[in-house]
Formats: sequence, structure tokens, C-alpha cells
Amino acid sequence: MILKQFEKQGYARLGLDTGQAMALADLHREARRFSNQPPEFKARFQVPKLNNGYRPLGAIHAGDPDQADVNDSFLFWSWAQSAPFMYQGAMMLLDCLATYQRLVCVPLMQRLVSELQGRYRYEHDLPFEAASVLQCNSFHVPTDRELLQTRHEDGVVATILAVNAPGLELDSGEQLTPVTPGPDEVIIMPGGILEAMTGGEFPAMYHQARNHGYLGRTSILYFSNFNFDRHITPFVDGVDQDIAALIQASPDMFGQPDGFYHVDMGEG
Repeated sequence: MILKQFEKQGYARLGLDTGQAMALADLHREARRFSNQPPEFKARFQVPKLNNGYRPLGAIHAGDPDQADVNDSFLFWSWAQSAPFMYQGAMMLLDCLATYQRLVCVPLMQRLVSELQGRYRYEHDLPFEAASVLQCNSFHVPTDRELLQTRHEDGVVATILAVNAPGLELDSGEQLTPVTPGPDEVIIMPGGILEAMTGGEFPAMYHQARNHGYLGRTSILYFSNFNFDRHITPFVDGVDQDIAALIQASPDMFGQPDGFYHVDMGEG
């Protein structure tokens, strides 16, 4: 169970079945292929707000504005919001993103939601797909920085993470622990929104990425939040925070654009 692992170690480590592992391997391959394309090619998939499609090196940070992330990214919300990119040459990447989202991210998030509803006897629906984004980070530029990403939490309900090389370090509050999931595993980390909704019972997992010099390192993250087009009731009594407002404000921590969750194709 996901929540049992959260209680024991602050995060969950889950195995994937054969089909899910194949979808992950395909996505790693296509993400690396895209990241190795010339800058002028990748710029075709960039929109002005940088909240969909390609996002260039150093565009955001992990909570420290003086330490911009040393990776570029590709963001995917849904086929409907990314389909125009397919006509510009990203059909294979989009297909792999959509398949991984469908086979891995959505079922695992549904499983977490079900466990939370059972634990707290929570009777409200908690849709999440409209407020959840799949993101591939590619680290392919040499740097002498000690950390590729500084210590942070993701400001979400949960993050589903897969990575193809070492670097991830999780902060238990007592020590930093290197964790590298295998090719058939993912890590699920609670974020600040879940901490708020549970009154601190499941605290956000702070983490960072250490530089081990692996060029071609790719991390794949599903940043999942509950849809905020409605009132979101916390899981426990006594929480006086507006959860929907917290979700909408959380991208500000990372230098994300205003209106991050209002995705359009822009004029990329």
C-alpha cells in the first residue's frame, strides 16, 4: 500500500508490470532523442508561457532563484492540449507521453486517491487529471554545480517519479538518502498539498538532485494535483487553508509563469 510506505519511510517505491515498464523505457528513449535535437528544432515546441511543450535550460528553479535548474523539459497535459505539436515532428514523443500517463501515472494516482478516501472515510470525488502534468527533464549540459536541483518539495498532492541515473536524494528530516528506482520501478512522493489536506500527517518529501556527471540523465515526473474548479474539502478537520487556492499558487515557488494551470498552445 502507498500510504503504509508513506508512514514508514516518507515515500513509496512501487514496481511496474511488464507493460508499464515498457512504456517507461519507451518514454526515456524518446525523451533522450528529443533532448538531443538542435535548439532550433526544440524551439518549435515552445510556447510563450512555458507551461506546455518545450521549456529551455534554466527557465525555472527548485525554490532558489539564484540556482536555475540545469535541465530542459517537455511538459505534457493531455493529447487535446498537445496534439498540435504532433504536426511539428514530435509524434513519437507525444505518443510515449500519453501511453505512460495512461498506463502508469493515472492508475497509480487513482490508487493513492482510493487509499486516502478509505483512510479518512472521505466521500467527496477527487478528480485530478486536469490539474496534473507529466514532465520529462533532460540533463545533457556539463556543469560543475554540486546540485542539479536544490532541496525542495514539489507543491503538489503527489509526484510520481522515474529516473534513469543516480542523483535523487530524499530528505527524511534526519538524513539525505540516495534513492535510484530501477527500470521497472517508480517513486511516489507526497507534496505540500497532501501535507496541508492531512493536517501534517503525511508531510511533503523534500528532495534534491546531486550532480554525478551523468549526461543523458532523464527524470520523468507526474506532478499531480486535484482539479480546483470546485471546493476541495481537506481530509481532516481543523484545516483552515483554501486548498484550491494553494494549488493555484504553488507554481510561484519555482518561478513558473502566472496562470500556469491555464494551458493553451500560445504562438510557439
